[in-house]
Amino acid sequence: MEEVQHKDKKKGILIAFIIGLIVVAIGIAMWMFFRGGSSDESVQGDTEIYAMSVKDIVGDNQGSSANYLTGVIEPKAVNKYTINSDKGKVDEVYVKVGDSIEKGQKLFHYSNPDGDLEIREAQLELEMQQASASESQAKVDRLNKQLKEAAEEEKTSLTEERNQAQLEVKQNQLSVEKAQAALSTVQTKYSNSIIYADASGVVRKVDDAQMNGAVSADSNNSSASTFIEIVDDSAYYVKGTVDEFRRDELSKDQEVTIMDRNDEAVTWTGKIISISDLPESDNSVGDESSSSEENPVLTKYPFKVEVSAGEGMNIGRHVFVSTAVSDEKAVNTDTIVLPSDFIFEKDGKNYVWLVKDGKAKKTVVETGEPNQETMTTEVKSGIKLDDSILYPDAAVKSGMEVQMDASTE
Repeated sequence: MEEVQHKDKKKGILIAFIIGLIVVAIGIAMWMFFRGGSSDESVQGDTEIYAMSVKDIVGDNQGSSANYLTGVIEPKAVNKYTINSDKGKVDEVYVKVGDSIEKGQKLFHYSNPDGDLEIREAQLELEMQQASASESQAKVDRLNKQLKEAAEEEKTSLTEERNQAQLEVKQNQLSVEKAQAALSTVQTKYSNSIIYADASGVVRKVDDAQMNGAVSADSNNSSASTFIEIVDDSAYYVKGTVDEFRRDELSKDQEVTIMDRNDEAVTWTGKIISISDLPESDNSVGDESSSSEENPVLTKYPFKVEVSAGEGMNIGRHVFVSTAVSDEKAVNTDTIVLPSDFIFEKDGKNYVWLVKDGKAKKTVVETGEPNQETMTTEVKSGIKLDDSILYPDAAVKSGMEVQMDASTE
């Protein structure tokens, strides 16, 4: 009887051990299954994975402001007029800020009583020298007449007197020429009391504080303070710099998009008209804030963009410049540039998870060289803009059902 009970006890322990192994095996299998340890070809139907539109991903990636260049809006030309204190004081201004003016229009007038007096003195000096020259010539003419009528014994003294008078004529003629030159110099110095506009444009500045008072710097001095500034806004340009690594991205006549830095929804279109072959000098070119946004160690090359239509532009404003003409054009191109982490490698090939008939499908793609700076990779073939793809999460398996995002349906 005890032997039967002992056998039954051993049998119960064995059964309990086997049941325990089965439970552990099931637990391990379930842990491996949900952990993602099954092969790529297994099917997972319970986990919801959402698809993303390639078009949306490409659009988001191309809209990254990290790829923007920077620049400053400049007009076609800026004409500056300074007061020349040698000409006198400005007593009248014919324009005001905001006026649209034409080339040749009057800007301001000089008043210089001292200059007028100097001109009159020079004119008087010339008249005096001319009178002296006329008197000397008249004396020569009188002596020549006397010589014809004089007796022989008088001719010697008259000849000497006439020769002396002729010398005086030459001296007076030289004095006349000097007086004429002096008058011309003074007249040039104080003439053109009215200053005219050299070009058409809009008056942006009139420094009324400089009126009726002399300034320490004349028009030939670089430190002279601008009195009137006229902007030719018939065309707008954007000037900036591009570093040595991105210079090859730009080309002459390339279309670009210009964006307001305060509101990127405000855009203009433009065309690159020049890219310098020489790096910028020590003087800043274009965007003065670029040094705080770009690597100062990199060599930078000036570029210039002609704006197609500058309505709403403010001269001197800092803007972004993008080689993508517009989001719409970027989406419609055949180029697909994905964030690099959407692409994974296996067995020497590059793949993406493509959504086909509502299921995940591992698809081979041909790619270009990754851009380490932007962390993107161009996909040359294998997917299209109209496709939907999945982020390569460990839970994604071939053949699994995919939940379509509302934006992709």
